Amino acid sequence: MKHIKLFEELNEAKYKKSKFLSTPAKEGDVYYDHKNSKPGYYNYRQVKSIDGDTAEVVICDTFNGKTEAKSSPFKVPLKDVQENMDKTAMQRHDDSESKNELIHNFEEEMKLKKVKGGDLSQKKVQDELKNYLKLLRDIAEKYRQQDSSVPAGGFAGANSSTMRSSQSGTPISWAFNGIHRAGHYGFDRAFLVQIKVGGALDYKTNSALVEVAKRFLSKYQFTSDLGTSGVSTTSGTNWSSAMLTAPSKGDSYTPLKSLNESNEQRGYIQYEYKNRMTSSKK
Repeated sequence: MKHIKLFEELNEAKYKKSKFLSTPAKEGDVYYDHKNSKPGYYNYRQVKSIDGDTAEVVICDTFNGKTEAKSSPFKVPLKDVQENMDKTAMQRHDDSESKNELIHNFEEEMKLKKVKGGDLSQKKVQDELKNYLKLLRDIAEKYRQQDSSVPAGGFAGANSSTMRSSQSGTPISWAFNGIHRAGHYGFDRAFLVQIKVGGALDYKTNSALVEVAKRFLSKYQFTSDLGTSGVSTTSGTNWSSAMLTAPSKGDSYTPLKSLNESNEQRGYIQYEYKNRMTSSKK
């Protein structure tokens, strides 16, 4: 009986992929013409009408969620439309399922369901947080890559042969009590815990680890007279992250200094940020 129970538990822990289901084409659908696509051409089509086994479509351009016709209507077999739509949908489905399976496996390895979480002002809750951070780091270590760089993007550095952006190959690292600086076009956020995921990891692994980190941090909270913590994510070339944000109001925020006591994980405390934010010490 013990062997049967163990076998059942293993089966329950294994991720079950969902089956791909085709969605019938309808008027208004926009699809990529895989069969006839050419570099430098408009390769999207929009279905204008369907009559039996025939569809009337137009060549179109898609930009910022808008669709603009680039040809007069012409007729194609509805079967070709459906095959093109299914090919795109299946690719997206497979990519999504592959990522979901990786998320599931990470959660199973770190036993996320057993994380109690709770009020981070309590030492036992902080200890649990730090122990699971170490576990997540160890689990992700097999995905470590060499630190690297890519051509810098943005208006000044796009396609530049000299300007480059760093990419960290470290799967998991973290910091306590800091400010996430969002740059010129974003806004800065104070955090209690920030879990960083290296940008040199492949996209699927990177995004899966960020999602797991987000779900993990959502089990914890901290409240002060400035409000309650929250969970958010960031993306970047060097690294992406999940953050447990600090309680804040206006330009003030509340750090949790005790998180930094007796830890070796490169935590730091920053109470002021150049006239942008000031702390309410805890």
